Amino acid sequence: MHALMQRAVAGHSYGIRQTDPTDSERVTRQLSAEFPALTPSDVERCVSDTWICAQHLGVAVTARLVERIARERLLGVVHSVPPSGRRPPG
Repeated sequence: MHALMQRAVAGHSYGIRQTDPTDSERVTRQLSAEFPALTPSDVERCVSDTWICAQHLGVAVTARLVERIARERLLGVVHSVPPSGRRPPG
């Protein structure tokens, strides 16, 4: 059975079709544990955005695929340098 999760982005509502409604929750929990420097809401947003992007591209979306892509995106966020090129103190 497919579940449909709604996501509102910039005034538009997008549906995320999932084979299991807990797929995105499981992926979010897993990635939140791997990226403690990021807030759970940031990780959740990345997971849902990744799911929507994959659907939009017509890819066969699975929790494993979303987890792998979202992990790469989150690694980029964690390893990014601020636009000024200077690292914040700490």
